[in-house]
Amino acid sequence: MNCLIGRMEVLGFPLTAEATLQNLTLDVLKSSEIEGEILDREQVRLSIARRLELDIGALAPVDRHVEGIVDRMAGCHAKSRAITNTEETLGGVLYKAHFWQMHKDALFNDRQRLMLNKVLDVFEGKLTTSKWAKITQCSQDTALRDILALVEQGVLEKDPGGGRSTSYSLKSLPGAARIARIVG
Repeated sequence: MNCLIGRMEVLGFPLTAEATLQNLTLDVLKSSEIEGEILDREQVRLSIARRLELDIGALAPVDRHVEGIVDRMAGCHAKSRAITNTEETLGGVLYKAHFWQMHKDALFNDRQRLMLNKVLDVFEGKLTTSKWAKITQCSQDTALRDILALVEQGVLEKDPGGGRSTSYSLKSLPGAARIARIVG
């Protein structure tokens, strides 16, 4: 693990802090959800970033209720879980960095960038034109054009099946297996 973190730091990635922030955020959100409380993801992320003294840009005020919940969950339990999940998250962060490096010259519109980041992070369920249209607040026709452009560029591929249930996935990246070996 230390060797991996060292390699990433040499490459200029502040991955350890980002991975810890992501893991703690997910832990607080999931724990709260289990208790029947749905919290705003960005509020939780900001509260944890403050607590970890991470610079993530302009920090907006955080709701006191969220701060209280984060305070309660910031004990050893959340930290130990975050440490356990760090390698998995680091793999995701590395994969995302590799993806954007591989596509650094590609021209993506704002909607495509938004959705690609969502898919690279944590995307629930299958990527369909309906979800694309809803998240990006565009028409289904525009969503389909955006998706088909990404299929044509080799970024997305159509999943088996079709009809009303047509869905799309990220195409495998060259070098992705190497990232899995480094992290795993």
